[in-house]
Order: sequence, then structure tokens, then C-alpha cells
Amino acid sequence: MMTNPEATFTTILNFIEEPLDRLPEFLENIEMHRQKSFARTPAKTISHGLPIYHTKNIPKHVLREMDALMKEEAGCLYEKYLKRYEES
Repeated sequence: MMTNPEATFTTILNFIEEPLDRLPEFLENIEMHRQKSFARTPAKTISHGLPIYHTKNIPKHVLREMDALMKEEAGCLYEKYLKRYEES
């Protein structure tokens, strides 16, 4: 979950070299954009107002391989954000 959408989107737009002129309008309507985004996302459950994506249709060995790849490629991010979802 984003704690500072304005700063996050400003950073993204600057990175991709897009103008910031429509950002204020977007931020004024961010809740509408959030709801539209959630409505378009398949296979989800809402918990505490946030979507939870299901992996029950993915074989366990594939999930373990994905865990291993994420640990190898982005270990610090994995430990901070994804470890709690690790497949056993």
C-alpha cells in the first residue's frame, strides 16, 4: 500500500519523463481510480479494504521456484515484503 501517493507518482512520472500537469486531477480522484483498478482485477478477495490474490491454481513447486528466484534477485525486498507469503 502506498503511504504517499503524490510523491510516488511524481517519482514515477519523472522517471518515465512524463509531465506532471495532470497529477493533481488524478490525485483528487484517486479513490475512484483505486476502485476501478480493483474491480478489473480477477481472482481476488478483499481483506481490510485491500485485495488478496490467490495462488491456489499454481503448483507448489512453481511457487517455490518463484520464491527462490525472488530471494536471489531481490533478497532485501523479498525479506521485507514477501517472506510472510513464502511457500513451505
